Amino acid sequence: MEKVLRSLIQEIIPFGLRVELDLLSRRRDIHNKEKHQELILLLRKYGIDDIVQLGPGTNRYTIRLKGYVIKFATDADGKIDNAKEFAMAKLLQPGVIRVHEISSNYTILVCEYIQVFGSYLEMKQYEDKIRKILKNWSSVFLIGDVGIAEKNYSNWGIRIGTEEPVCLDFAYVYRVSSKLFTCDKCGTGILTPNDDFTYLFCNNPHCGKKYDFSDIRLKIGNDLHDHEIGELTDRGYLLTHSHTNMVLDEARSSYLKRNKKEVVEKVEEEKVEDEPDTFVMPYPL
Repeated sequence: MEKVLRSLIQEIIPFGLRVELDLLSRRRDIHNKEKHQELILLLRKYGIDDIVQLGPGTNRYTIRLKGYVIKFATDADGKIDNAKEFAMAKLLQPGVIRVHEISSNYTILVCEYIQVFGSYLEMKQYEDKIRKILKNWSSVFLIGDVGIAEKNYSNWGIRIGTEEPVCLDFAYVYRVSSKLFTCDKCGTGILTPNDDFTYLFCNNPHCGKKYDFSDIRLKIGNDLHDHEIGELTDRGYLLTHSHTNMVLDEARSSYLKRNKKEVVEKVEEEKVEDEPDTFVMPYPL
């Protein structure tokens, strides 16, 4: 199957700007707060001023442009965060924002826009649905800093046109099978999240040591990040310009498998249960 794919990055962000944004992310002579100001100046320098500034994170700065959210990495950690979200977005659907595109150097990430919660009280109105999402993930993945707590309410919001909560910041994603989740006190217990997913504890009844997510992050090295991210070209299509005609394959476009299954089942006139309309990255922007 062939399809014409678009690239918001190629269409709107000139190559020169991409180079300058990458150089800005590498600077060590200024803090990230100053980089945020420099980033906005760079966008204006290249005539990109019809933006909505959504605000800074620890390692990234986020804007809204042409109806999409763009996360700019302001340092090396921000690039890792962008790469991890691109790598994990389809696996975590429909509980996270849809991630459309990433630049080859991980500086720029294009995502779905959602309505972010404005308060912890608003988040609490959806806590049962959020807890269900986190519980579904917890058998395979664990995500830090997204539990049901006041400090995390701005990491969640509502998908436009629905009443379904989704997570918008899920860079701290780890596979439960990782050695990170073996208790370093008893050596046998597995770290398990509490009901609100705000901390971890050893499930060995003779131990029970409590861990914060910050304790886990201290043990993370580049080798683990590389393993978690993997090869991104296996998850999407490399475009050198927009409106590129590409041959799609099932490994990158999971909806092709779904469509093939639906055709077979229609021919056999079998009853099919509704499946979630999960996002597929090669859909046109």
